[in-house]
Amino acid sequence: MKKFFKISAIVLIILFVIGFLAKKILLDYSSIPEKSNISLTVNDLRELAGKTGPLPVRVNLLRIGLGEFLPGMVVAGRYDKKYSVALVSYQVVYDSVLQGGGKTFIIDAGLDKSQIKMLKGDVSFDDAGYNLLQKGMKNAAAVVFTHEHFDHIGGMALSPFFREIAGKTMLPAEQMASPLILQAGFSQEMLTKCKKLQYEGLYALSPGIVLIKTSGHTPGHQMIYVKLKSGEEYLLAGDIAWNMDNVTELKRRPILVSLFLGENRDRVGNQLRWLHDEIYQAHKEIRLLVYHDQARQDEYVKQGLLGNGFEF
Repeated sequence: MKKFFKISAIVLIILFVIGFLAKKILLDYSSIPEKSNISLTVNDLRELAGKTGPLPVRVNLLRIGLGEFLPGMVVAGRYDKKYSVALVSYQVVYDSVLQGGGKTFIIDAGLDKSQIKMLKGDVSFDDAGYNLLQKGMKNAAAVVFTHEHFDHIGGMALSPFFREIAGKTMLPAEQMASPLILQAGFSQEMLTKCKKLQYEGLYALSPGIVLIKTSGHTPGHQMIYVKLKSGEEYLLAGDIAWNMDNVTELKRRPILVSLFLGENRDRVGNQLRWLHDEIYQAHKEIRLLVYHDQARQDEYVKQGLLGNGFEF
């Protein structure tokens, strides 16, 4: 009997040690490279953004849903702070009609109400906001997405006006080829009705709007740089970070979360370092927007740097 208890105690100790190490490595550990391997500069973006015509005049924010991440999901080792799950869409507005009709570009489309359960948490859904999103996409010159996760693209994939919007929806080849876009609600037939973008590095989508290929979080992830006629600049960083704390503290998502998402951690780590060094530190004048950060978005709305809602 004594031998049994002794063996049991040893097993429990081993399990405790394994559990402790697993937590430290999978949930608390975060490593970022000392220097990014990305050579892109802000001047590259500025030069490309201003080459093709009149710049846009403002950027608007539309919120479709709001919830909270589970503790410890956003910043590795951080359990003492609640982080928001803001589900939004952006509208870039011009003061003249663009080629193909419309004065706006829509960036990201949140999700459809039927997809809320996929977030596995308590998330509110704004029906009025969703209806404004649909109207905004119908009236836009083009619709683009930072990446192909359902909470960024589902509001278009399951749109009741898909046929009207599809012809102006622009998807990089990597987004089209990603299995994630099928999980978001697209079918292969639906994808054939959208416009396929083929580019490497940077792509001037429209005057003042530059796409930046940043695969890693997903195969088709891209950041989007926007420069206004006023000189204001924005960088929509998608989901390279989920909150500005990831950027300012240089701490990424836990390894376990990254593994679940299927991220390329090396690429995301270099991108996070680039955001910290090139934007947050060297170019604070650029309004850095990470997709789910409610507090950051609300701050910019309060300062008048983002319009509150879409315009028509």
